[in-house]
Amino acid sequence: MPFKTVLFTLFLISVSLAGCSKGSATTDETNRVRVKNVAYKEWRGGARILTGELENLTDILIPVAQIDISLFDANNRRVESLMILVRDIGPRASVSFREPVRSEFDIRGARARAVFVP
Repeated sequence: MPFKTVLFTLFLISVSLAGCSKGSATTDETNRVRVKNVAYKEWRGGARILTGELENLTDILIPVAQIDISLFDANNRRVESLMILVRDIGPRASVSFREPVRSEFDIRGARARAVFVP
């Protein structure tokens, strides 16, 4: 296969994968809030902590939002979920959240699956 053909094929693959990938942020159905920067960390003492931010994309106070977080094992299989409530998200503001992960599974990662605003 000629070198230019290989390069073109690789380019097409990378473009198609970029188009299929979901961003690092999750919004509710009506785009009022966005979950971003979700991170999971296990500390030396054994504490397992999930952190992230919830951003209000509107001009009104959102009293409460519920975030559904998927937890993954070492094989990137979803093994459990965690619900987090975030309260009083001001207009155009971001609120950080930090929650302990209490699971019997060997959790290695987390991702926001959905966010709900009543």
